[in-house]
Amino acid sequence: MRGATLPFPDGSCMDDIFVVTCISCALMVWLLWEWAINLSFEVSFLKWSNSRFSKSIYCISRYLGLCALLGNVFFVIRSHNLGLPPPPIMCIRWFSSVSSVSLILMLNLELLLLARVYAMYRHCLSLVIVFGILLAAKIPVTVFLVVIACRKVLFMGATCIVQSIPSPMVAIGCLEIVAAILIMAPTAIRYVYGIRQNGGQPIPLLQLILRDGMITFTLVSGLFLIIIIDMKEAGEAGRIIFPVAISVVSVATCRIIRNLRKFPVEGVSPSDEFQLTSMILSDTSSQIF
Repeated sequence: MRGATLPFPDGSCMDDIFVVTCISCALMVWLLWEWAINLSFEVSFLKWSNSRFSKSIYCISRYLGLCALLGNVFFVIRSHNLGLPPPPIMCIRWFSSVSSVSLILMLNLELLLLARVYAMYRHCLSLVIVFGILLAAKIPVTVFLVVIACRKVLFMGATCIVQSIPSPMVAIGCLEIVAAILIMAPTAIRYVYGIRQNGGQPIPLLQLILRDGMITFTLVSGLFLIIIIDMKEAGEAGRIIFPVAISVVSVATCRIIRNLRKFPVEGVSPSDEFQLTSMILSDTSSQIF
C-alpha cells in the first residue's frame, strides 16, 4: 500500500496534530536560537577561514537544516488547517523530503568526522580509501531503502502524521549506527595512543575531539535506536523523529566546527607529544578545518 492513510476517526488525531505542531515549532525556535547566538562566530569563520571544505560542511548543516525545519513547520501547519484532508501524494512528498534531508545531513556529519580522523592519523591515505569505499557503498543502499520506505509509509487518518516508521528505516538506522561506530573507533584508539605517548598526560585537543565525538555518537546512535525500538512499540516516535534528527545533526555538526576553530593554541606551552595537537592544526590540516 503506497503512502496509504488509515480511516479517519473524528477528533482522534487532533492531539497528535497539536503535539507534532508544537514540537516542530520548538525545534525551529531552537535552530534559530543556535544560529543567532553563533552569528558572530559564523561571520568571522566564513570571512577568514581558508578551508572551503569546512565552510561547505558548516553552511550545508546550518542552512539546509534551517530551511528544512522552516518548510516542515509551514507544511505541518498548512496541511492540517486547510479544512480538507491533504492528498496522500503530498504526505508522501513531505515524508520523503524530511527523511532525505536528515540523511543528507548525516552524510555531511560523517564527512566532517572522517576529515578529523584523516588529520589525526597524519593524513593516512589508506585509511581514507577504506572509509571512502564503505561510505560510497552505503549511499546507494540508503537511497534504495528510502525509496522503499516512502512506498510503505502509513499515515494516520486523513493527515500527514506518520502512523509508524516503515521497516526499511530500521535497516537505515542499523547502517547509521554501524557507520558511527566505525568512525568513532579510530578516534578513541588515537586518543588512547596519544595519552600513552604523552606519558599518561591528556592532550587538550584530543580531549576536545573525543568529547565532541562521543556526544555526537551518543546522539546519533540514540536517534536511530529510537527508530529501531519504535517498530515494536506504538509508533509515536515516528511522528517527529526526522525533524528531531535534522535539528540535532545540524547543531552537532556546526558545534564540532565551532569548538575546533575556537580551540586555544596560542600561548600554550608545548609538551613532548603536543605535536599531535600541532599536527591537527598545521597548515595542511587547516585547509580541512
